[in-house]
Formats: sequence, structure tokens, C-alpha cells
Amino acid sequence: MVRGELKCTRIDCNLPNICVIDIIEGTNETPLRVIAVYATESRSWSWHDLSKWVSSKCAFFGDFNVDLDQDKAKANALLEWSDSHSVSPYLPDGPTSMRSNRVIDYVLTSGFPVSIQTYENNTTSDHKPVMVHIPFKSNEISMARNVHWKVFHRFSEYIFSFWETKWNLNHLNDVYNDYTSFLALLIARCTVLFPIDKYRIAIPSELRSYMSLTRALSFKQKMRGDIWLKNIVNLRRKTARKELKVFLLNYVSLTVTERNGSTPRSIAFWSRAKKCMKSASSSLHGFMLNDGTVIKDGPKMCEEACKHYEEFFSESEIFRPYPYTDSPDLQWENFDEEIPLCTTEEVIDIVNSRKKKKSIDAHGLSNFTFNFLPLSYWSLLVEIFNHSFSEGTMPDRWKDSRMLLLAKKDPICNPGLTRPISLLDVFLKVNEKLFQTRFMNIVNRRGLLPDTQSGFRPKFRLQTRVLLFSNIFQV
Repeated sequence: MVRGELKCTRIDCNLPNICVIDIIEGTNETPLRVIAVYATESRSWSWHDLSKWVSSKCAFFGDFNVDLDQDKAKANALLEWSDSHSVSPYLPDGPTSMRSNRVIDYVLTSGFPVSIQTYENNTTSDHKPVMVHIPFKSNEISMARNVHWKVFHRFSEYIFSFWETKWNLNHLNDVYNDYTSFLALLIARCTVLFPIDKYRIAIPSELRSYMSLTRALSFKQKMRGDIWLKNIVNLRRKTARKELKVFLLNYVSLTVTERNGSTPRSIAFWSRAKKCMKSASSSLHGFMLNDGTVIKDGPKMCEEACKHYEEFFSESEIFRPYPYTDSPDLQWENFDEEIPLCTTEEVIDIVNSRKKKKSIDAHGLSNFTFNFLPLSYWSLLVEIFNHSFSEGTMPDRWKDSRMLLLAKKDPICNPGLTRPISLLDVFLKVNEKLFQTRFMNIVNRRGLLPDTQSGFRPKFRLQTRVLLFSNIFQV
């Protein structure tokens, strides 16, 4: 099995239990030849029959049925053939055969080193599977993205008058759906994809202007052939290289110093550093159903997860005693008290206090977008927040959430062994923070929470306190 991004061709081989494949790395490079070998005791071919498939970059994998330490005569024949073709063996640390406790599964390579280890988990074979890492260059281009946030900000300012005239809370769902879709599409339009190997850090504007002027003088010198101007260009180039080297050294030292902070430099540092660390991924590779069937297809996995969590989060049926007919109605002291409305300044303060994370919601928006959203738009969103406080209604899109499933242990597991993370609407989070400040004001003002501390955070309580508080309204 070969990944779809890799180009490979199978070479004809008339020997039994031998498979030869060429994997093409680049246009002008020698292909990597992989030869799978299963050498039984009763084989009809010898090691010299494999010589015609030896190349300058090849690897022999499989069961050679020869222990290079214990089988002296067989090992000498194999090593003599490998030495004649400059092929080196690479052995795992432990035995590969569980019956004879010998090392008979390994790799023979020519021209490059490999790392090899055995798979120690359960297997149905009497041989331990061997995993090998080969240095390989692929034509696959890793892409990165860059969002032109200045263009996003300028265009949003330019089109504000359009949204100001269209903003009508009588058609709340239509207005909010169109607005969030507009933001997501505008971000996608301002996004540029580029190969990751062409990524360059931004240099100061003064140094960039200095290098641009040097390049212009170089073109001018080539047109005129002026020797004096040529010396000036060479001097400016040496100065630019020196300044650029000093800037890069200072940039690296400053990034290492700020690596434990919350600045963009620390984010870039850890995103690059994690590539050199041991990978510990919690991503899902498939679902194992109750009957033992493994599902790896994306849409089918989503359907199984949807069935599981719809049943898990379904509303439980609670039977409450029917109230007496002659019991008086409860008279709430603050029944007519309205939720205080919010102002644009309060909303902006809450937005500035939130962490600007880049995790997107179900509509393609993130808190990072708030850094570049013009402040004038918050005056329109305040109307939606106040409408939810006064009328108790909200846009239907606030009910949509993006759910991510993380594997607790194994990458292939039952849906019940996953950890769900729900990413709510970014504007709903702002509305929740506004409501929380008003709710905590009522709770503290009326003394609804006890004075005893039942949690680890000051002025916060455990879930049991919240449940006791909610039961008052359910009776």
C-alpha cells in the first residue's frame, strides 16, 4: 500500500515471494527501490538471483529466515552477497520471531542509513512486525496560508454603510446569517496560499527600503557600466547582509526569550519547535463499533458520532408531582425587574479582554477576527445583544456549534471513548459574558450563594451549588 501522493511503479519479477517497487522522489533523482523478500527454507532461488534488482538506492525488506549471529553458514552466504553489492544490514534491537526467538526480519540498504524497530503490541502473526523509517524526499508541497487582515479591515469599513441600512431586527435570522456569511467569505477572499518552504519573516521597513534602493542602483550600474557606482553597490550589499544577519540573530534570541509568553512570537516558536519533538497526537483515525467493525470513512464516522452524542445529550424525562390546586402562586420579588441593557463601550471592553484564539466556530469565524473588525460594527451587534436581553430571543445560528472529537487513548476507539469539544458562535460568547456579569450582580446583590467556600477559586462554587440553585425554579 502506497500513499496516493507518491508516484510508484512495479518492476516485473519472476521469482516467487519477491516484490519490487520503484518510488519516484523527484524529476532528476534516482528512484527509491523497495524489494520485499520472503525467503523460505524451500525457496527455489539464491541470493545472487536478487543482484539484478540492486540499485544505488534500494532497500530489501522482509523475512530473510537467517539470523546473522546464530546461523553461521547461512549468515556467511548472505553477508558475502551483500558485501559484493555494498548492501548493509540494519537489525532491530530485539528478536522478531516469537517461536525461535531469533532476529530474522530486518533491512538491507545501499547508500543510506535507516532506523528500525519492532512492533511490540498484540499481533496475530508469529513474527513481530518491523517498522522502518527511510529518509525520503517527496514532491508533495506543504502549503501555508496568510490572511491580509488590513484588506479585511479596510473593506469592512468601506461597506459599513450598507450593513447599517440593512440592519433590521424584525428579520433577525436573515440579517445575522447574511452578516456572518459575509465575514467568513471576506476572510476567505483575503486568504492567500503559498508553499511553506517559501516562508520568510518580515524584515524592518528601513532595511527593506535600503535593500530596494541597492537593487535599483545595481540595475542603473549595469545599464551605464559605471565603476564608481559598482563599488557603491558592492559596499551597500555588504552593509545590507551585515544588518540582515544582526536582525535575524536578535530575532531568534528575542523569540527564545519570549517563548513562554502569549505573544505571536511564542506561538510561532512552539509551532516550529513541536515539529522536532516526539509527536503525541490525540486525533481520531477511526471508530470501532460494538460488533468489532472499524469505520475510517469520514462521513460515516460523523454519523456514528452524531448518533452517540444525540443520545448522550438527550433531555432526560423527569416526573414531578402535580401541584395542589389550592396552593397559591409563587410571588417573585424581582419578577418585573428587567435585564440591564449593554452599551457599545461595555461590549468593546469585553471583546478586548477575551483571548484572541484562532479556533473557528461552525461559521468560519474566530476571536482573532475581532482584532481587525472595525469598532463601528459593534454598535450594530449591541442591538442584537440588547434584543436577546429584552425579548429573550436570539439568532438561530447561535444554536449551531462546531464539535471536535479527541481520542482519549487509542486513535481507533468507540465513540464513547472520545472527548468532545464544542466551539460556540464567537458573538454568542460575547453575549454570554454580558449576561454573566448581570447574573453575578443579582446573585451577589441578593445573597443567593452561601458564604462558605466550596470550591478552589474565590467567589466561585461547585456544580452542586448550581444544581441546588436551579432546583428552586424547577419545583
